Amino acid sequence: WAVCCTVVATETSTLTFITIGATQQTAAFYIQDLSGADAAGTMRQVSVAMVAMATGILVAQVGIVQALQPAPRTLFMAGLPLAAVGFLILMTSSEVWQVVVGYALMGLGYGLSNPAVSAAVSLAVDERVQGTAAGYVSSSYAGGFIIGPLLGTGLYRIDPHITFGVCAALVATAFM
Repeated sequence: WAVCCTVVATETSTLTFITIGATQQTAAFYIQDLSGADAAGTMRQVSVAMVAMATGILVAQVGIVQALQPAPRTLFMAGLPLAAVGFLILMTSSEVWQVVVGYALMGLGYGLSNPAVSAAVSLAVDERVQGTAAGYVSSSYAGGFIIGPLLGTGLYRIDPHITFGVCAALVATAFM
């Protein structure tokens, strides 16, 4: 059971970090393509989107996770659908403000679901192997950030919207 939980958590975490890596790598391109801004203007708009994502994570982890202390399953079941909606908004965006909303929802969703994955693994395995299980889950972050930017920029070349559609599909796969 412990091995199964660790494998599922690692796969889920890898998928979510692939999507984070893909979208962070393509954010500036996407915002510049939508707005037509110069490099400095694009960076200002990207900064707003990244602050929105970070704010979503902060609200989730301080305002919900710490304050309410819901069960990991509840966090997971709420978080991944929010992240998927964020990607769908990104996929259909035609204005920068929509991109900001998409990133905020992604942040909120991942702020809920990522701690849930770690907590679920910790609760599912014996004390003797918690460190090993946590190590596997933590390694998924790096794996996601290796694969995500390659996937995101490769898909972006085909069509910018495909990047976010594939990310929504990966989040749905992680949810399943």
